[in-house]
Amino acid sequence: MKWKNRGHELEALGEKFRIHTWKKIYIYGAGMIGEEVYDKIKFLDIPIEFADSSPQKQNEGFKGVSVVSPKKIFHEGSVIVVAASKYNTETIIKNITCSSGGEYREGVNVFTASGFLALPLHLYTSYVEKKLYFEDITILVTEKCTLKCRDCAPCYPYLKNARHRSFEEVKEDIDLLFSKADYIWDLIFTGGEPFLNKEFGRMLEYVMEHYASQYHHIQIISNATIIPSDDICETLKSTGGYISISDYTCVNDRLKNKLSRFTEKMDTYGIRYEIPQVDSWCDFGFRAKDHPEKSSEELIDMFDACRSTCRAFHEGKFIFCVPAMYASRAVYENEPVDTDCCFESGDKNEIMEWNLGYSEKGYLNMCAKCFGYLTINQHRVEPGVQLQ
Repeated sequence: MKWKNRGHELEALGEKFRIHTWKKIYIYGAGMIGEEVYDKIKFLDIPIEFADSSPQKQNEGFKGVSVVSPKKIFHEGSVIVVAASKYNTETIIKNITCSSGGEYREGVNVFTASGFLALPLHLYTSYVEKKLYFEDITILVTEKCTLKCRDCAPCYPYLKNARHRSFEEVKEDIDLLFSKADYIWDLIFTGGEPFLNKEFGRMLEYVMEHYASQYHHIQIISNATIIPSDDICETLKSTGGYISISDYTCVNDRLKNKLSRFTEKMDTYGIRYEIPQVDSWCDFGFRAKDHPEKSSEELIDMFDACRSTCRAFHEGKFIFCVPAMYASRAVYENEPVDTDCCFESGDKNEIMEWNLGYSEKGYLNMCAKCFGYLTINQHRVEPGVQLQ
């Protein structure tokens, strides 16, 4: 989206949230979806309760929070976020609208969970509570990796002079990030392979000691080829974070033993991990040389449809798309990286707008050399294929 009124793009919508004062948020559904919604909004300075028809949950509470009957949620200033399956959500919203005599309307004071998290949460946070919220943001600790994946999204195997980032560099980024960010739901550390960096443990200790109240959890993305030391495992356990393991054993049998040893050690220390099952990767197309020329309008349309979620904070800059940043260095050495948003001097509304996809041009330079993200990219490749 192209900025027309930088820093004030969403002010008219934000004003509606200031006028219609919220007094309490009810999360309708005390289950897995409700738990995730609660974890993402619990930093707000507004009372939050669950609503559920289960008498047991009403008696016991959920996540240490009160659970009330759905009949008790209709009062002045209450906002309802429906945290249920898609089918049940439609029925629940219809019932709420009818039961309230039209006092509750979707998009005004009753929302689907996904709809609320997509925009209203950002608007309420920015314009009412004057805070800056990120659903997720990545800290890159190294450009080095133990593997050479041909179709690596950030093009690391093609990067010249790949290096580890020092503790001081990452510390500086962490301090600057949290000087603006009031709450981050998913704080991600990755590389490259993050466990290659000998100072990674210090980085985790630092963010945990200084900013634990400003993020919900830490996620580490690893290929499980480096077994963390006992010291790092102790730190990981104390952070309460988890590891997302990129599993490449389907293309390299020799990695199965390493993966087994890695998960055994995580189990020993009680560290959570997940191994997402991936059948294919997106080919972003950065190394293709035959991209058809696109007009500015076409690039804006492509960017708006792409919905890339690859945000990072790196070297003092808010990076909208990590693959685009590294492709600009690894494949197109003279292509400037888009940094329209000045994180250090920019105000929180401007940063919020950039995070939601606003920029000076309405697209990134690398969009002209990219097939796009999952939502629009039909180019698929086998995951983890190694360069010879």
